[in-house]
Amino acid sequence: MKYILDKNALSNDLLKNNSKRTDLCITEEVIQEAGYSRAEVRTLAKTGINILRMSKKHLEKLKEVMKAEGGNLKLISLYPGRGTADVVMIAYVLAERDIVDTLFPDEFTIITNDKELTSVAKKYQIKCVSKLV
Repeated sequence: MKYILDKNALSNDLLKNNSKRTDLCITEEVIQEAGYSRAEVRTLAKTGINILRMSKKHLEKLKEVMKAEGGNLKLISLYPGRGTADVVMIAYVLAERDIVDTLFPDEFTIITNDKELTSVAKKYQIKCVSKLV
């Protein structure tokens, strides 16, 4: 099980008390949306939180999600620096599910307080929780 952190799930307590957990992840888009400086990104990486980068397979899945959800203005806000990370997290999880050459595929849960993200993720059978267990 891996957990993808949304911007609203990040907290100073989480960053300070993280004991190099290898199950915590964050997408580059969430980092950008949060407006982190390079120093803050380095601090984030030192905590052991894995930074997920999009590849071609993720971008292909993002096109599918955008086609289906692009009109959902509660989920996507294309104002600068805000609103695209939610669909990226969904696309990332869906693309990882499609990997067929692995015996033990990663299962992802999104940690978020965003009700619309939770609602849309459930449509894709992606688990969401509001706080880390």
